[in-house]
Amino acid sequence: MDETLLKNREAKYGNTWFLAGKVVEMLRTPYIQFIRICPEYSHNWMMILSKLIRILFSPYDIDHWRDIAGYATLVQRDLEVHDDVPS
Repeated sequence: MDETLLKNREAKYGNTWFLAGKVVEMLRTPYIQFIRICPEYSHNWMMILSKLIRILFSPYDIDHWRDIAGYATLVQRDLEVHDDVPS
C-alpha cells in the first residue's frame, strides 16, 4: 500500500475509519436491526456516517456534502418507487 496516500488521507480526513467503527460499535444493536429491516440501505447509511465524520475534519470540502446528498437521494428515489414500505 502506498504510505503517501494513507498519510495524505489521514491529514485531510483524520481517523474517520476508526471513528465510524466506534459509532457502529456503540449503535451495534440498532444497526443490526436496521440491516435486518432494510439491508439495501445499509451501505448508504454507512457512507453517510463516514462523510459526516469526514466533515468534522474538513468541513469546507463541498464533496462531502454532495456525497451525503447523493447517498440520501438514492434512498429517497428507491423509497418513492416502493410505496409498500412500512412507515
